[in-house]
Amino acid sequence: MALQDKIYSYFDRNPGLHVLFFFDPTGMKEEELADVQWREGYRFLAPRGGWFSIKYLIDRDWAADKVILYFAQLSPFKLKQEFPLMDLLRANMEYHDEDYAAFMQHYKLKSDYAPYVSSHIAELQSDKMLALLKPHFADGSFNTDLANRAFISLYLDKSPKLVLDWQNIIIRLILLADPDEEAKRSTFYGRLAKNMDAYRAIDAKLERIFGCKLLLNTEERVNVVVQKLKYNSIVQSLPVSKADNYKQLRIEDPLALQDINYIMEQGTADTKRGDAFRRVLRTLAADIHEQEIVNVYGVDAPYWTVTPNMAWAILQAVIENKLDTDPQQALDRMSELLMKCTNQAAIAEAVAFSTFTAQYYEAAKAVKSPKLNTPDEYVSRYCSEFYLLDYYYRKAVGSYYTLDNTVPMFASLERAKDALDAHYHKFVNRINFEWIDCLNATGGFARVTLPRQQDFFDKYVKPMSVKVVVIISDALRYEVAKQLEERLTQLRHPTRFEAVLAMLPTETCYCKNALLPHDTLHFVEAQKMMVDGQLLVDTASRQKQLQRYVPNAVCKQYKTIAENSRDENREICKHEVVYIYHDTIDESSHGNKPTKAIADSCERAVDELARLVKSLHGSWNATHVIVTSDHGFLFNDIRFEEKDKQKVDEDAAETKSRYYITSSKADVTNITKFPLNEVSAFDNADLQVAVPVGTNRLYKEGGDYVFCHGGAALQEMIVPVIVSHRQDDERRGSVEAMVLEPNLRMTSSRVKFTVLQKDAVGGANKERNILCAIFDGDTQVSPMLPLTLNRAEAAPDARKFPVELTLNKPTTAGVLELRIYDADDLMNPYIKKSITNNTLIQMDDF
Repeated sequence: MALQDKIYSYFDRNPGLHVLFFFDPTGMKEEELADVQWREGYRFLAPRGGWFSIKYLIDRDWAADKVILYFAQLSPFKLKQEFPLMDLLRANMEYHDEDYAAFMQHYKLKSDYAPYVSSHIAELQSDKMLALLKPHFADGSFNTDLANRAFISLYLDKSPKLVLDWQNIIIRLILLADPDEEAKRSTFYGRLAKNMDAYRAIDAKLERIFGCKLLLNTEERVNVVVQKLKYNSIVQSLPVSKADNYKQLRIEDPLALQDINYIMEQGTADTKRGDAFRRVLRTLAADIHEQEIVNVYGVDAPYWTVTPNMAWAILQAVIENKLDTDPQQALDRMSELLMKCTNQAAIAEAVAFSTFTAQYYEAAKAVKSPKLNTPDEYVSRYCSEFYLLDYYYRKAVGSYYTLDNTVPMFASLERAKDALDAHYHKFVNRINFEWIDCLNATGGFARVTLPRQQDFFDKYVKPMSVKVVVIISDALRYEVAKQLEERLTQLRHPTRFEAVLAMLPTETCYCKNALLPHDTLHFVEAQKMMVDGQLLVDTASRQKQLQRYVPNAVCKQYKTIAENSRDENREICKHEVVYIYHDTIDESSHGNKPTKAIADSCERAVDELARLVKSLHGSWNATHVIVTSDHGFLFNDIRFEEKDKQKVDEDAAETKSRYYITSSKADVTNITKFPLNEVSAFDNADLQVAVPVGTNRLYKEGGDYVFCHGGAALQEMIVPVIVSHRQDDERRGSVEAMVLEPNLRMTSSRVKFTVLQKDAVGGANKERNILCAIFDGDTQVSPMLPLTLNRAEAAPDARKFPVELTLNKPTTAGVLELRIYDADDLMNPYIKKSITNNTLIQMDDF
C-alpha cells in the first residue's frame, strides 16, 4: 500500500479525525508527501513555526478539511519534551507505520533481522526503499549489509536505480568532498547521522580497507581515507623504504589493496567523474608529495599507479637520461606510463613525441655503418631499414607541434627536439653522402637494378588485363607510403608494395609526366619538358597524352573525385585506365610553410588515400588500384643559415635548392654531376644534372629548405608503388594469436601479459577482434578488454600487444583463468590459460 493510501486509511477508519500528525526523524518522506496530488478536501503542511496561525487556520478556515501536519523529527511522545502543538496532537492522531512484524511476515524475512527491521520500519516502508529492496526480498538476498547500502545509496542519490556496492559508495564519499558538492555533502551527512546502523557499517568497511573511520562531525571526514588511497595506490608493489616519510600510511593486506585498486580504477575511469575524483585526490591528499615518493623510490621503480605529477617527473628523467642512450628502455618506461596514467591528454602527447624520438634513436642504432659496398645495398637497406629514420623523425616532429608549451617539463621536451633535429640532419646527410660517393665509385645509377620510374606505365599499367586506376600522389615519400600500406592492409584487399627509382631531377614537372605512356621525353627549359613532342601542363593535356595510348582513358584531379557523387565516380571507373592526381603533400609544403603544416599534410594524405582506395574497391567497382608518386622529399626542421647554402657560379638552364641543370662538366666542390640522359628518360645528351652531396642545399632566392626535393638523396629518389587488388573478404582468414608468457601470475589483483599476433595483416590475412577477461569458474571477475589485432608489420616484435587486466570483483580462488574470445564467438574461448592468484599467496604469508 502506498504511503498516501495509508494516510487516507486513517481518515477513512476515523471519520471524526481532523488532523493527522506525521513524524519522520529521517526527513526522507517530506519530498514524497509534498509532491503527491491530494484529494479534494485534504491539506498537507510541513510547518516550521507560526503555531498560533496554524491553530487558527485549523479551527476556522480549515475546519471542514482533513489536515496532515508533517514534522522531520521524532514523535514528541518519544522525545518527552515540550511540543508547541501538543494539545492539538492529543486531540487528534499520530501516524504510525505498519507493524514491523507484519512487514517481515509480508516479505518473508528471517527472524534474525527483527531488531534491525524494527529500528528502521518507517524508512524501509518508503516507496524509494521498497523499490530498491523488493527484488532482494523476492530472491532471498536481503540482509542488513544490503539494507545499509540501500539506505546510503538513497542518501547519496534521491532516486537511485540500484544498491551501490561498498567500493562505489566509497567513491561517492570521496566525490562528495569536492568543494562544488557542498549542498549534497551537507544533506548526505545530515541523513547519515540519523541512521547509526548505516553510519557504523561505513565505519566498519573503512576500518577493514583503510584502517580508519569516517570523521563524521568534522570537515576532514574522508581526508585520511583519501591520503591512504593515493599513497597505497602508488607504492603497493614496492618494498618499504626507511626513508619514506609516509610509510605509516602503508597497507599490506592484499584484499584491502584489491579494493583500493578497484576504487582507483573505477573512480578515474569515467571522464566527467574521473576529473572530479582526481581533483579531490589532489586537494585532500596534497600533503602526499609525489616528488618525495619519486625521490625515495626512484624514477625506475615499478609504481602501481602513476599520478600526473609523477608521470611528468618520470618522463623528464627518461627524456634527459635515456632517450638517445638507451632508447629501448625509454620505450618500455613510456609504454608503462601510458598504461598507468590514463585520461591525461597533455601527458599522452608528450609521451607520443618522446616515443617517436626514442624509436628514431633505436632505428639509428640499428644502422651499424652508413658505408655500404654497392648502390643496390643502399637501396635495399633504405627500403627495409633506413626509411624508418625518416618516418620516426617526421612523426616526432608532428607530435612535437601538438605539445602545450605550458606543461611542467616543456624545456626538456624542447631540448630533446633540438637534439633530434641535429642528429637526424647529420645522420641522414652522412648516409646520403656515402650513397652518392658509392654511386660515383661504382659507375653511377646504371649500377642500380631498381626499376625506373619512366617505365612505370609499361611495367605496371599496360600488363593489366582489366580496368585499372592509377593514383599519383605528389611527394608521397617512401616512408609515408609505408604508413599508407599499413592502413590499406587492414582492408580486405591484398596489396603489394614495391619501389622504383625516380628520374633526376626529382621534380614534379618532369617526374609526374614520365609516369604517363610515352616514346620520348625532352628537356626544353626550366620547368618545361616535351612528352612525345607535346608540352603537358595540366590535367587536360595529360589526359590527351594518355588517350594516345589508351583511347578509353581519363585523367582526373583528386579534388574532383572527392566532390563527385558515388554514381559519377562509378562512371569514371568504367574507363579502361583512370589517372587520379593527388597533391595534398606537395601543395601544403612548398613556399616555406610552417613545419606543422608539412607534417600534418602527410597524415592528411594518408587518410585521404586510404579512404580513396577503399571507395574505389568497395563503392566504385575498381578491381585494380595502383598508388605511386612522382618523387619524395627531404624534411629537416632546422634553420638553414645562408652560409649553409652553396652558391652556384656556373651557367645553368635551371637552378633549384636541390639541383641545377647545366652543360658544364667541370668539377665543382661538394657537387656531383650526372648526364641527364643517363639518370632520366630525357634524350638531351648535352646536359648534366648537378646535385649537392648528401642533403646539402643550394642557394636559391625564395627557395624551399625545410621541405625540398629535386636532388639524388634516397628520400627523394626511392619512389613507392602500391598495387591493390579487390578481393572478397570470405576468401581471407583472420590472423592467429597467442599469449607469450608460459605462466601467468596475479599480484595485488592485476595480471600483465603479451598477446602476439602471429601473422601480419594483409594478403590472405585479415584482422581479428578479440576480448580478454579473467574468470573465477564461470564468473567474470575483471572487465572485458577489447583488442584489435591489425598490425601489418613484418617484424613479430611490432605485432606484440601488452595487456593488463585488473579484478573488479572479489575472489578467493587460488587459480583463476584468462579467457580470450573471438569477438564473433562469445561461447567458445579462443584461448584459455590458468592464472596463479598471488594475492592469496601473499595473504597466506601474513
